[in-house]
Order: sequence, then C-alpha cells, then structure tokens
Amino acid sequence: MRRSMFFLPLLLPAVLSACTGTTEDAVTIRLAVLSGTGSAAALSTVDVGKTGVQQTASVPNAVDLATLPGGNKLALLYTDHLETRDANLANPVSQPNPTDAAFRPCYVKLEVSAALDRLAALSDCGNGALQQVVVWRSDGSVSFSATLPAPTPSTPRQTRLAVQGDTVWAVHPAVGSGSELLRVSRNSDGSSSLASPVSVPTINDLAFFKGALYAAVSSGVQTLSSSGTLTALPATTQLNTPASNLYSSDRLLGAWQSGSSAPLLIWNGSKTGIPAYFSDLRDVTYAPDATLYSLDATTLTQFDSAYGLAGNGWRNTPLATFNNPRAVTWLVPIAAPVSPPAQP
Repeated sequence: MRRSMFFLPLLLPAVLSACTGTTEDAVTIRLAVLSGTGSAAALSTVDVGKTGVQQTASVPNAVDLATLPGGNKLALLYTDHLETRDANLANPVSQPNPTDAAFRPCYVKLEVSAALDRLAALSDCGNGALQQVVVWRSDGSVSFSATLPAPTPSTPRQTRLAVQGDTVWAVHPAVGSGSELLRVSRNSDGSSSLASPVSVPTINDLAFFKGALYAAVSSGVQTLSSSGTLTALPATTQLNTPASNLYSSDRLLGAWQSGSSAPLLIWNGSKTGIPAYFSDLRDVTYAPDATLYSLDATTLTQFDSAYGLAGNGWRNTPLATFNNPRAVTWLVPIAAPVSPPAQP
C-alpha cells in the first residue's frame, strides 16, 4: 500500500543538511511499524540513519496504519475506530465512525489513496454479517459508508479494496468461481451508491497507479476497467508472472506472489526491477526520497529504488527486526525547534 512523491519539498532541507554535514543528526525518513495482534499490538518507529527501533507504543487492537498528507501524521486503524497521531506517535485523536445506525465498526484493514487524501476501511463483524466499507477524508471526517452485497468471504482479507477520490473499488470471491467487482461512490448528499456487481475472473488484489486501476491475477498484473475488462500489460513490463499482492504509490507499483520465495517486482511505468525475493512479505511502503521499505516476517529493510531501477544495483540496508510485524508506512519526523543563539 503506500505512498507518494507529492511531499518531496518537505524533505529537501533535511536531505541537503545531511549531504553538507550541517546537521549531523538530521533524519529525513521515519518508518512506523505495526506489530503483534490484539492486546499485544505495538506501534514502533525506526529512523533512517539511526540504529534499531527508536520508540514503541502499546496500541491494543490496532490492525493497520497509513500516512496522511505531508507525512507528519499517521492514521492508525483499530478494530472499532480510526485514530490519528503525529510522527512522534503522540497526540492521538479518535476520529468519528459513520452515524448510520446500520453501520457496525469491526475493522480489519485500511487502504489509502495514492494522493493520501482518502482512507478506506473494511469492516467485517463475522458470523455471516455483510461486510461494510467507510471512507474518511484526510482530516478525519467521514465521507461516506456502505454495505457490500453478498457473498461475504469466510476470510475477511479475501475482500480487497482500492480508493480514489470518493469512490471505493472492491473485489471479493464470487459464488462458484471467479470474483465480483464492486464500486461504491459518494452522492452529493453524503449517501452512497453501489454499482451493479460485475463478474470477473479471479482477482487477488487491487491498486491505483498513475490514475489507472490495476489487478493482480494468476497471469500477472493487468489493468482493470469499470466494466470489468482486464487488459494484459506489455511483456516488456515483466509483470506477467502470477501476482497475489500489489503495493502502490503515485510513482511506483510493486507486485509479489505469496507462497514460496518469489520476487518483489517494482515498476515505475517504464522500467522494472527486483529488489529481493521474499517468502513471507508483510508490507511495502515507498518514501518520497526514492527509497522503498520491505517488511517481511522478521525484518524491515531499506532499498534504493533510484539506483535499482537505473540498473546500478538495489542497495539495501536492514534497519530493524520485529516479532510478528503486520504493516509499515513512512513518515517525515517533526523537526525539533531551533533555539536562537545566545545574545552576548
């Protein structure tokens, strides 16, 4: 899932300081990692250029996280609500749930738009209840919510979401075989409209990349239209191998096939590269300084996508280890105030 180049100007002062040596402890990127489940869920930060985990906060029942515009805040999804925090993991603010009496918050996953301006969560209360979705704006206000039609998958994460503006796209397994493509949009009065479900071949994941919707299928990564038409990408993209998971930002799209060791394919729209092979990839996030970060079953690792896609090798650095990590996103650390020089 995660995240864009729109905020590169925010990083330039820190990057320049690091290059010129004017600020020895300048940190340009901070990673927030969610690990553990239930009462053991924890939120940790790792600062690039420093050693290991910098801070950890207990966040019981947190299930997912995402970066908000500017990179100075994150959204943290719990089973029953959404919360925002600053880049220091401080100042938690609970955001409202939909006021619709039919809505039940039993959240299981969070998706963010490529522009970081919308957050979409899937709610699944189990016991045969229909799944629901809610979309928040980046300021935490609710844009809309909706109930998805049957069938409800036996495993909640078989439903995959992608959000762009005030529209959520979802796929879930259809009865018999294949998948159903669902599209929910906000109406001007704040209600929502569900387009008629469309039968499609089995789709494993969805992601927006450079304005287009992409699907992960057994034959690779393909574009997907609102009518359900799948279109294969040119063989030169090298994205024509089976894919189960997509990881996107406004500038990079990643694809990976779960199971035995498989390559993480990174595509910028013209070139494709392989940073590494993974057997248990949990998440990927793309920072605005051309670095990307993989989170597998134990380790958070940094890769340099600019060097990698230029054919100069994927420079990698292991940053920290975790117990049962679940998700990762990038942040821009809050700069400490600078004290004025002492007056003579």
